[in-house]
Amino acid sequence: MPNTGFARGLKIFAALVLFHFMAAGAMSAVARTGFMAGHHNGAGLWEFGKDSYNYHATAAELAGMLKSGDTGRWLRKDEPFHVKTLSMIYYATTPDPLMFEPLNALAWAAQVALVYFLVMRLTAGGAGFAGAAALLFGLMPSTLLLSTQLLKDPFYNLGVLLMGAGWVALLTNERRFLFVTAPALGAVICGSIRVEAKLIIALVAIISLGLIAWRARPALIHAAAAVALTLMALFGQVAIPAYAQEPDRVYSVVRANVTEAAYTPQLQSKIARWLETAPWPSVDERRAVLENLARAHKEGLEPFMDRFLTQWRYTGWIPRAIEQQIFRASQYRDSFLTYYITPDTNTVDSTILFRDVYDIARYIPRGAQIGLFSPFPNTWLSDGQGGGRLIRLVGGLETAFWYAMYIGFMIYLARAGAGAHVKVWLVISVVLFILPLGLFVPNLGTLFRMRHIYLYPVIIGGLEGWRLMTGRKP
Repeated sequence: MPNTGFARGLKIFAALVLFHFMAAGAMSAVARTGFMAGHHNGAGLWEFGKDSYNYHATAAELAGMLKSGDTGRWLRKDEPFHVKTLSMIYYATTPDPLMFEPLNALAWAAQVALVYFLVMRLTAGGAGFAGAAALLFGLMPSTLLLSTQLLKDPFYNLGVLLMGAGWVALLTNERRFLFVTAPALGAVICGSIRVEAKLIIALVAIISLGLIAWRARPALIHAAAAVALTLMALFGQVAIPAYAQEPDRVYSVVRANVTEAAYTPQLQSKIARWLETAPWPSVDERRAVLENLARAHKEGLEPFMDRFLTQWRYTGWIPRAIEQQIFRASQYRDSFLTYYITPDTNTVDSTILFRDVYDIARYIPRGAQIGLFSPFPNTWLSDGQGGGRLIRLVGGLETAFWYAMYIGFMIYLARAGAGAHVKVWLVISVVLFILPLGLFVPNLGTLFRMRHIYLYPVIIGGLEGWRLMTGRKP
């Protein structure tokens, strides 16, 4: 007798894929017209996913290499995996962003399916509630709209949900082989896209094992296997790269658009030092970064340069391998506040740089506030980069939704019937992934986009909390 539940699930999954094709097609069609011209490039891509512009251009260039038979050069190009994949699609079809839609649609539909699975495991709301919650997650702007562009986010998000599904299944005593491999598969996807997340993923895996040993011992052997596979998947890959350092020395001084009063001999010598030692391989990059910093900081340029050029101070008591990873995370923040800075970039605390572990520790309360609650209400109606007031308004509405979900999540933690070890895991998972964003990602647009997937426990628990609060039955 055929498995009717599986067949029904396949039909729903196919309907989700079809819906995404329609949504992406509509988005692409509008972005090829003059309507809302300031919000897209006129060739099918939108300003809110601006990285897609560069990914598209790079993939088209790589596809040209394949068409000319220059496969060796294509192989030597160090580009993200999804850009290489996109270039092969362009090579086989045509260099049109919409050609990437089949992969985007599958990734989006798989995210919705995994959220459905997690809701069924973590709540008592039943299949209808789980379906509604999963669909709500899929239709949120940060899930749906970004998945219509040429971004890495849909695939990274899929990896996070795979890890979450695997660990939640094991925490609830599920011992099938599928759930042993799911965390490792998710770790492979996430670790290959954002290498800076590897340490946190490994820490979550180890904590998961401890919680399973505490309250879900029948799954302990399976969880140990999952941890071993996850660590192999993470650290069998390429090590986290540091800034490139090349012996390119320059002794000329560039004024960098500061005012006459601020352009002192001391600043002039610091500019020369910057052009000689700043951690980018070419003089042109160092000069461009410095000019943008001058426009952004004006009279505050000199103290910012002093801080930036200060060397990292090692504690001596933290193992060097661990502190090296913390130092590299601080470089991640540095890059947002230097290489990617422009006068209209939406950054928070743009003068704060970390130069030792104690700097980071002092910033943790502020980092938690930024990670969980930004963008703050006073910015929701302001003009913004990459879409202006419309994008800020959409982001504000979504943030207001998260505020409501935080309240519901607290109710879930207090009243839901899930085991204490499961609730602890959900809280730890959110904190471990969100806090580093608040600490090391000062660009609020990037933080908003990256944070969304890490809050899946909050939307699941939040909706269940409000259901419990209103007394609605499954």
